[in-house]
Amino acid sequence: MDGGSPLDPQELAAIRAAIQESSDGSFTPPPIDEEVHPLALIADDRAAQQARPASTKIATRWARLISRPLRHLIGFEPEIHVMPADTIDGASLRDDMLTMWHETVSPDGRPGSALVGVRGSMIEALAARLLGGGKEEAMEDRAPSATALRLFSPVGRMLADGLRDAWAQEQQCEVATLRDPVRIELAERALTDADVVIKVGLALRGEVTGNLVCVAKPETFVAPPTPVEAVPAPPGAIEDALGAVEVELRVAFGSARLTMHQLENLAVGSVIPLGQFIDDPLEIECAGVVKGHGRAVVHRGVLGVEVVDPAVGRRNAA
Repeated sequence: MDGGSPLDPQELAAIRAAIQESSDGSFTPPPIDEEVHPLALIADDRAAQQARPASTKIATRWARLISRPLRHLIGFEPEIHVMPADTIDGASLRDDMLTMWHETVSPDGRPGSALVGVRGSMIEALAARLLGGGKEEAMEDRAPSATALRLFSPVGRMLADGLRDAWAQEQQCEVATLRDPVRIELAERALTDADVVIKVGLALRGEVTGNLVCVAKPETFVAPPTPVEAVPAPPGAIEDALGAVEVELRVAFGSARLTMHQLENLAVGSVIPLGQFIDDPLEIECAGVVKGHGRAVVHRGVLGVEVVDPAVGRRNAA
């Protein structure tokens, strides 16, 4: 259509109908799925933040402890890199366990256990060396055979013992290897069913390659705080430290409830009964806590409260 020509009557009618439909409330929005899918919030994120540096320190000490035994085993200085601690889910750990040699350890006094695993071509390569064979061709993608895993077990236990010693030295705790099949199954199931676990480990590079990992829940890696022994204060220390602090005392002489009509009729000379006898004990409060009881007196021309509660220890005028 030309730039200055008016709209076609049919087009104008269609636009007006669309505006009317949107303004009269007849527009029906598409249905919304009422099923709520909450975000996967990490409830123990604070524990995970504490566990990352703690587990990295353990792995760094682990690398130092196993360096010499590995050198004697493989015949050369191993190139060991500490892998940064990472947060994973338990389901991915379940898949990794199918392709690794693993053992379960339990730190004393910690919730849960930890899984120590070895994966990579080093399993079959070292298994072949134990059989007297030559150098094995590195095949990272191939899962180790059951025979290779069985032959590798002494080496794996040596590496797991290094992790136990590193953990014990770093956090001053006992770390034991689980041997009971039932406890091992329960510990592994707790890890694979967990929403969040921490994985830290070592990467071996060179003629023999592989990964050594330690996986546990965040709270298992975090050392409990050292208990502080409570030492009683010497006599008079608290009084010397807090004796000059000013506090406010409040004494309630009573209360009354009036109707709005009675309140409006109050005038000079009206008497409001407080519902309390003259000799009833009065509560003496400090910071909302009752510290004693007293009775109303006139002291040197001003209204006062004489402490009469035996818990106070002596009679004293307030």
